[in-house]
Amino acid sequence: FTVPANGLCSGQAITCPNTTVAGFGANCSTGANYVWNYGDPAGANNIVTVNNAPAPPAGTHTFSGPGVYTVTLTVTNNCGTEVTTRQVCIDGPLTAGFTLDNNNGCAPFTVAATNTTTNANNTPPSCPVTYEWTVPNALYQTTNCGTGPLWAFAAGSSSTDANPQFVFHNSGTYTIRLRVTNSCGTYTSDRQVTVTRPANVTIANI
Repeated sequence: FTVPANGLCSGQAITCPNTTVAGFGANCSTGANYVWNYGDPAGANNIVTVNNAPAPPAGTHTFSGPGVYTVTLTVTNNCGTEVTTRQVCIDGPLTAGFTLDNNNGCAPFTVAATNTTTNANNTPPSCPVTYEWTVPNALYQTTNCGTGPLWAFAAGSSSTDANPQFVFHNSGTYTIRLRVTNSCGTYTSDRQVTVTRPANVTIANI
């Protein structure tokens, strides 16, 4: 059987196509007994048995909450029993968040972000998520005599990292935005960074 590769949002029913190739019994019968165990004791219909099924039945289940579950399919016919397991990841709504090691400094100013995104129950995400970091030009403010936004990701960092670094080259107030996406939706968190332009000391020729 197969399970969704990217998981599903909590509360949605999952369907597991049954790819079992039924063997032949007496009188060329392909009937067999199938037992689906969804590894979800808190959920309704955690164990489903289908006896003498003429064709492999698909499994359908709504999991009780976010997490990683082990689904087991047991098939029995006259020749014996076969057992197959697969893991399925169930997402929950996320609370996007991050911290900065510093939010106020002089250009060129390097800032490191630490991702603190959690599930609704305040635990790390159970399933893979995607990250998108931006510093929107439209939210730039010309504080500290700033003349326009000028920033980049630090060497080795990118917009899809979990914990990137940024370098701000011009003064002003910038907004760092994190967008986190899973099968339940996209969630956003913002933090501001204030950059000051350092003094530029010169001595005239004598």
